[in-house]
Order: sequence, then structure tokens, then C-alpha cells
Amino acid sequence: LTAEIADLWFHCLVLLVRHGMGPEEVLAELERREGLSGLDEKASRH
Repeated sequence: LTAEIADLWFHCLVLLVRHGMGPEEVLAELERREGLSGLDEKASRH
């Protein structure tokens, strides 16, 4: 499982760099979502 997650993180980081982004943007989004239910977060996207 650890190796699979490492592969996923690697490819996510490559994708972020390709789009001129970094892990900071992902961490900021996670902080924004903290304390929200999954349904409330999904509803806020529309």
C-alpha cells in the first residue's frame, strides 16, 4: 500500500509542476475544507 501511495503522490506532484503549481496549493485547499462535511464541500463547488 505504501508503494502505491508513493506512486500516486509522485504523479500528483508531476502534474502540479506541469501546471505551475506546488503542494502549497493543495495544502491551502485542504485547510479551506477543514471542518466541512463532504456534502457541504461538494455543494460549495457549484
